[in-house]
Amino acid sequence: MANIDAPFGLKPVKDAFSGAYAGQINSYYIGPGDATELRVGDPVSLAGGSNPAIAGLGVASERREGEFLTITRATGGASNFLCGVVVGFEPTAVVGYERESYRKANEERIVLVMDDPDAEFEVQCASGTVPVAANMGALADLSVVGSTDVYGRSATELDLTSIAATGNEQVRITGLSSRIGNEMLEHAVVRVKINKHQLA
Repeated sequence: MANIDAPFGLKPVKDAFSGAYAGQINSYYIGPGDATELRVGDPVSLAGGSNPAIAGLGVASERREGEFLTITRATGGASNFLCGVVVGFEPTAVVGYERESYRKANEERIVLVMDDPDAEFEVQCASGTVPVAANMGALADLSVVGSTDVYGRSATELDLTSIAATGNEQVRITGLSSRIGNEMLEHAVVRVKINKHQLA
């Protein structure tokens, strides 16, 4: 039976200590000068610096200058480090489902990120590639692309054409996901850990 082609970015499923993912997050900042949309499941990288003095973004009316490190959507490919994966956004002063489900281009937001260097994530393999048992334990890069998903989901996938035994690839494949119906075929969902982590 074929796997469904339904990319969702990276989804946290496990941490190093408690086993199953239990919602651990840290908050980061993305400013109005960043023209890249950001969605749940997108991998992110530190962009340098931290937030300015800002007001009106979240539940709290004021944020201290320098409270959050600045991030941007990560770039796929070897040697491009990651600091974690987007799992949500703080509510803004502007009410509306569309505004809360993802971060639009040039929108100032506080971003909730799973940034544990030891966390495991699920990710779908990109179209046209089929994982094999020998790929489990290998390194690979991510294919980070923009998404138009109305529910705010990332379109990032695993690039199996970048498989390597050693190197600077972004993630390490730790196994085939145990999802019901998931098979070692095209669009398989696998588990990965970040190999090039900025906080490790």
